[in-house]
Amino acid sequence: WSKTEYVNGSTQLKYDVLKGLSISNTFGVDYTFGKSYLFYSKENALGMNRNGYIREVRRKNRKWLNFTQADYSVTIAAIHSISALVGFQLDDTFSDDVRASESNLPIELNPSLGLAENEDSQVTQSKLDQGSVSVYSRVSYSYGNKYNLSLNFRRDASSIFGGDLQVANFMSA
Repeated sequence: WSKTEYVNGSTQLKYDVLKGLSISNTFGVDYTFGKSYLFYSKENALGMNRNGYIREVRRKNRKWLNFTQADYSVTIAAIHSISALVGFQLDDTFSDDVRASESNLPIELNPSLGLAENEDSQVTQSKLDQGSVSVYSRVSYSYGNKYNLSLNFRRDASSIFGGDLQVANFMSA
């Protein structure tokens, strides 16, 4: 059998400070909890070569994301359009997986973990906790909606970047 519980949600707030200037914030979260149980009896083909087999897996995953930004746009003399955006983003991901299995089960009346000899048991666990912080910006200019220029910059700091390089800059025009 297997059971999974999943919850997610998000919210967004936006405030128009002045004509053409707004500030917004978005927050979202995902949470997953799962558990699975597997039993193969020594009386059937799948469990026969292991003299009975049990496996249980438990998983917890949580991720949240938040970004806040300010956005400004103005049109001058009906042909010059200028816009600018600046913001920051935070996120965090956590997962915890535990797997346990046993073979050579002494009894199968109520199959559960902890009944087999230690050498017939395996337990593994993996954890992951990573996050990032980013700042980003964009400045755009348009002349008569015919000629356009857009400059972008983003700086990411993340625990998933390898080695001693934990920050990276990205630019485009």
